[in-house]
Amino acid sequence: MNSEAITYSLKPSDKNSDRYFEDISAFTGEILLSLEEQLSPVVTDYMNFLSQFGLEEVRTREEYLFELLSFGMFWKIYGKAACAIRRAPFLTLSKMADVRKRKARG
Repeated sequence: MNSEAITYSLKPSDKNSDRYFEDISAFTGEILLSLEEQLSPVVTDYMNFLSQFGLEEVRTREEYLFELLSFGMFWKIYGKAACAIRRAPFLTLSKMADVRKRKARG
């Protein structure tokens, strides 16, 4: 995998942002391939679980892979703080998540 940082930059020699989007597309492909290799059984089991119990309309594998990647990054950054939350704030956050789910269902 190319470890060079990809940032949005239009060089004076470029007429448009095509090169940037080509680079991002290639990078995304590498990440998805790596995630699929490492997490395929987990994603498959989760998608089957959602389908079996009708918990949500099953989305694409890529969406679940992205969610797992995001969760891992957030856990690494905020996990210690999340584990330190006392019971009262946790209950409030849990109720807020329930409200969000109900609104999402319609």
